[in-house]
Order: sequence, then structure tokens, then C-alpha cells
Amino acid sequence: MKIAVVSLRFAAGHIAHLRAYRELFRKLNCEVKLFLDKPYKDFIGSDERITFIETYETVLEWGPDSVFSYNIANENIKLAKVCKKKQIPFYYVLHEPWDSFKELLTLRDRVPRRIAANVVNYLTCRNAHKVILASQNGKTKYETYMKGCNKNYTVFPLLFCDEYDASQVIERKYFSYIGGFTENRGCLAFMRFIEFSVENSLGIQFKIATRTDVSGFIKGEIIQEAIREGLLVVQDGKPMTTEEINRHYREAICVWNAYISSTQSGVLPNALMQGAPVIVGDRGVAEEVIKDKVEGCYVSIPHKNDEILAAYQNIKTHLPEFVRNARTCFLDNYVYSAFLDKAKEVYEVK
Repeated sequence: MKIAVVSLRFAAGHIAHLRAYRELFRKLNCEVKLFLDKPYKDFIGSDERITFIETYETVLEWGPDSVFSYNIANENIKLAKVCKKKQIPFYYVLHEPWDSFKELLTLRDRVPRRIAANVVNYLTCRNAHKVILASQNGKTKYETYMKGCNKNYTVFPLLFCDEYDASQVIERKYFSYIGGFTENRGCLAFMRFIEFSVENSLGIQFKIATRTDVSGFIKGEIIQEAIREGLLVVQDGKPMTTEEINRHYREAICVWNAYISSTQSGVLPNALMQGAPVIVGDRGVAEEVIKDKVEGCYVSIPHKNDEILAAYQNIKTHLPEFVRNARTCFLDNYVYSAFLDKAKEVYEVK
């Protein structure tokens, strides 16, 4: 069986998932090839199992029995329609189902972009053979706002290869924010906590690692003081390699995951893979896998600085135990080899 794993729009954070799905289908004795947007070329090694493309038509020229599209792209709509016409099953991973009006309001200047994304997702799902949701939380949102566009849907987790290198000894020293720097991910609360830490001389070291340009968020005098004193390290404005991303997680005492709204988060499993405990919000996908004071600590939303501080101190005090628990959680919930039987059923592998 020939399976095309497709990403028609570059997103560096998805590379780990694409590799995992390639290995998943290979383990199921499928002939599998990655078809990736050209910008991936600088971030993933080339081999005969990868084709960098400019148009979706290249996927169809390979003659796949099934097409698996991993993330949003305008061309997914065309590809899904052609697959439907040719009776080629098109599976679509829907990362963020349609937003409620209340959730849209939290995005402010990103509202037009998000509405456009919702429309693209809706039209792609409408023409897909099956819609894949990454969490029960995502399934609930889909059933609330999008069920009418395609009734063939199921839950299947974000998958990873295990990229943890136990031979590396790396000091954990940062409270880290990794990934997209947006308000619905609680970036403003994270910045307020940095200011709180500096003002109270707590000595906590922070890191922000994101492809987002955060220059507008770090102009304040207290934040600039933190940067000058080495209490805040910032890497922003460009995509990161998988190796860079993994190191950021390995250097973290804990990772910020206290999102205001999110139906799935690649940050969560990436952190767990690298043994980084997480500080999570009391809503959303984290509650499906994270036990309070085991793999991480919960904080309430709206965020409170005293709760965040208590969570950080708890994790730092019991860090070796949290690290072990985080790794176990990843291996139980996200590594691709644990889901071979379920994948065979969900993706109708013959």
C-alpha cells in the first residue's frame, strides 16, 4: 500500500510529527513517502523517501493509495477534492477546529487570519475521507462547531519518534516559553510573571524560544533589565532546527503550557519527550495526559503570579522525579510505536 504523507505549507514545528508518521506507516509495511513544501529542505535531511514540491499535483503523480495531510494549507482543498473524485482516501489532521466567537476575541489583531484559517479547514474537512482530531478536547470543539461538514472523524494523538538522547548531560536552568508567542497561549501572563520575578528578586532564569518576532513584547524597562542581567534569554524571529528545539527543552526546568485556549499542543509532548515538566492551565488538552504534581503542575486561568511561582518552586524542588515522570508520560502517550494497531484501524491500512 502506497501512502503519501503531505505537508503543503512549511511549519518547522511539524517536522518531528512528519518523521514519526513516516516511520509509523513504514512499520505497517506500507510504501511511504513524504511530500513537503520546499522550505522544509533547509530543516530536514534529503533522501529517496522525501520529495520537495511546489504543487499538490506532484503527490498524485506518485500514484498513492492513500493521502495523509498533516497541516493546514490552501492547496489542501484542491488536493482533497481531486482525491475525492479519484476515490483516493484523503486523511486530514485538523489541529485547531473552528473557534467560538469568544475565543476569536482573544486573538485581537490575528482575528482575520484566524477566520481565514477556519474557512480553509472547513473546506478541507468537507472534502476529506476522514478528519483526524489530536485530542478529546479537539473532538468536543469539532462536534460543537464543525460536525456538519464531515461526519467521518476520529481521535488519534500527535505522534513522535523518541529523540531523547540519554547520553547527553545538559543542565536544566530555565523556565522556558517555547513555540508560537500568542495571547491565546498566555504569552502576556508569562511576561507578567517575568516582571514579577525581577521585581521581587526571585533570581529565576527565563528563556523565550520562538519563530515569532517578540520585539514588541520585550520593550519594557523591567524586561530589558532582565535581559541585561542574564535573567532572560531570547531566541526569536526565525524557524528553529529540530536539534535547536530539543536542546531548548533539555535546558528547561519547566516549560510554559498554561494556554488560554488550545485543542492540541506540540509543545506539550515535545517537552515531555525531553523530560521537561510543564506548567499547564486548568483547561484544554493538558488535562487528558498531565496529572497535577506528577508530570507538571496546574495553574488557574486567569493566571495568578503566586500560583505560577508555587508551581515552579514545586517542580524545581522535586526536579529528578518530575523529569522521570515526564519521560514515562511521553512514552505512554505519544511515541509512534505504541499506536501501530490503532493506526492500522484508523487509516484503514491493508
